[in-house]
Amino acid sequence: GNVYEFFRNDALNANDFFLNNTHQPRPELKRNQFGGTLGGPIVQNKTFFFLSYQGTRERNGTSPTSSLGSPLIPQDLTNDRSTTTLTNMAFNDYGVALSPVSLNILQATLPNGQFAIPSAGTPLAGSTQPVASPVSGVSRFTEDQFNFNLDQQITSNNKLSGKFFFSNDPEHFAIFSFLGANPFEVPGYGGDISFHNRVLSLSDTQVINSHLINEARFGFSRIRGISHPEEPFTNSQFGIINNPFAAQYPGLATIEVNGLFTIGSSPLADEKSVTQTWQAQDTLSYTTGRHSLRMGGEFRRYDIDFYFHAFSRGEIVFNNFADFLAGGGPLTAPDVSLLGAGVPDRGFRASDGGWFVQDDIRATSHLTINAGLRIDHFGGYSELHGRFSEFNPATFPPNPACTAVAPCANAITLGKPGQQLNPSKFDVSPRVGFSWSPAAKNNLVVRGGFGMYYDRFSSRFANLQVFNYPYDTVAVGLVSAGAFAVPFPNLGGLTFPLAPQAPSTIPFYFDGGPFPLAQNPINGFYPAPHMPMPYTLAYNFDVQWSPANTWLVDIGYVGNRGDHLLDIYNLNQGTQASTAPYSVDGFSTNKELFGFNQVQTEATSEYNALQASLTKRFGHGLQFLASYTYSHSIDNASANNNVGAESEIAPLPGNQQDLNTQVGSSDFDRTHRFVFSGVYDLPKFYRGESHFAKAMANNWETAGIVTLQTGLPYSVVCSDGSSYNNRAD
Repeated sequence: GNVYEFFRNDALNANDFFLNNTHQPRPELKRNQFGGTLGGPIVQNKTFFFLSYQGTRERNGTSPTSSLGSPLIPQDLTNDRSTTTLTNMAFNDYGVALSPVSLNILQATLPNGQFAIPSAGTPLAGSTQPVASPVSGVSRFTEDQFNFNLDQQITSNNKLSGKFFFSNDPEHFAIFSFLGANPFEVPGYGGDISFHNRVLSLSDTQVINSHLINEARFGFSRIRGISHPEEPFTNSQFGIINNPFAAQYPGLATIEVNGLFTIGSSPLADEKSVTQTWQAQDTLSYTTGRHSLRMGGEFRRYDIDFYFHAFSRGEIVFNNFADFLAGGGPLTAPDVSLLGAGVPDRGFRASDGGWFVQDDIRATSHLTINAGLRIDHFGGYSELHGRFSEFNPATFPPNPACTAVAPCANAITLGKPGQQLNPSKFDVSPRVGFSWSPAAKNNLVVRGGFGMYYDRFSSRFANLQVFNYPYDTVAVGLVSAGAFAVPFPNLGGLTFPLAPQAPSTIPFYFDGGPFPLAQNPINGFYPAPHMPMPYTLAYNFDVQWSPANTWLVDIGYVGNRGDHLLDIYNLNQGTQASTAPYSVDGFSTNKELFGFNQVQTEATSEYNALQASLTKRFGHGLQFLASYTYSHSIDNASANNNVGAESEIAPLPGNQQDLNTQVGSSDFDRTHRFVFSGVYDLPKFYRGESHFAKAMANNWETAGIVTLQTGLPYSVVCSDGSSYNNRAD
């Protein structure tokens, strides 16, 4: 066994450039990783065990996704937060009367003493110019993980093995980044999330005879995640009084000033999910003559149970800082509020099966050929109580005569228990490869291969049903100056599912009251009627050459093409709201988070790379690996610029109905990447007889890793946070 600890702190760290530029101190960074292992026989030559533990404790104020915010704050917002100063600033600099709610927020302080809205990084009274005002918050990560292995040699031909993995990972994020990093978010309104992971695997290996081996495996995993928003404030303490769910969700709404800053409870941080997966598989290996044959099958079962209280505290999006100060926009350009309600929980189920056969054929002493075939059955997702909804454009053509008085009843189809959200599929995928050694010394090997690989797409498309009308809704209200106290639509007393009709049964709201001329827009992520399974065509060609015993040169081409990848299609896109095909019927024209979207599998990707490496195996106290990759990844579905975001479900800027206009470098593309890693045994410094001196001075080694790589591509996007979302093409 062994014990170990690794630690890192901020003693040798440079300060963040933007924090340094505004004379802020270097953020905290402390990380301790420690643990140990123990293993050995329980019964000699029969029973063996291995036990390991690893713990991690981290305090991190440097993470760009969870700790560092860079809001843009107008220069006239200084540390002088007196009522007189703020009232005069609103009137003199912006020409508006200061809302009492805005005043309360501007004067509030977080538990750490920081203002709820930070002051400008370079303050200047009378200047309305927004300036970057970076702020750091401390995120915390704790992990305790255990691993236990047990191996039992039942007979000389039969071995039983079991492994169990356990980890608990409570974390606190100073910035909660469910949809990826938001650079304008102010730390202090993050969230707590905890993951409990349990994995069990059993395997039984039976040597039937000298030609035949059978391996049976069973696996089970359970991943439980639960998160809560950090809520230092409530709506009511600032004077926001019309959220009908305030008794259950009292926290402050998300308050965003478009393009400047975001404060308040994260609208997507209140959730819990439990994902359980069962897997059973059996593989039979048979060797005869020049053939090594393997065949087998597997079964997988998925249980996904979750709840998601999205936008339950509400969100208010102001067009500019003047609107925030006034508590709303002018009547000609009001601001937007959001409030979510509905059935928050779902229980999805799916099952898969797969069968394969593969033969490794040693054609000659220098040539081996691999050939295989796999057949998969991917089962569709069903919901325990049929709580999902579908929209089929073929049965609901654009802009029929639907009104609140005479609604169209065929707009949305409700699911039934046992019904599949996406149909089951059978898919067949071949694989072939070769390995050839043309040289008599066998120091040169040429390899190549091609394979087709199907994969179940993410269950996230099913989980998005929690946003879909009529089981759920994120209702929209308009907010004019002075209405900051009553911004939200009144969703209290509604029974879900609502009537599956268009327009919706919820009226539009203006300043907290129903607006008689319109209904609330229908939004959601509806699965396409036909969703082929995603697949990848992978191909490679590689040459390895060993010029000397401890040296290896490797150079090769690696490529793949992905088809039928998940993407979003906006069903209600127009050059403006009036030209959107379904706008007359009360469907959302939002091109970002809460639009009227179809989830489909029509995206593609392509990757081509030259990969080269030089390996020096251990000798004369030195070993290293130097590798270089020159590559380009192109696709039409990853362009959201959000580090950490799940781009497969992110509505893309630009024309969402024409994927050809979305083709470009992948958001994870790096053209050049060089990595060097090595270990060097230092010479012996002491050659005397003292055992203590030998132990202290000798047997030291040094190791290092160097990574050099080009940056990620970036798209300039113009967005108003709702209906307008375009790329600077």
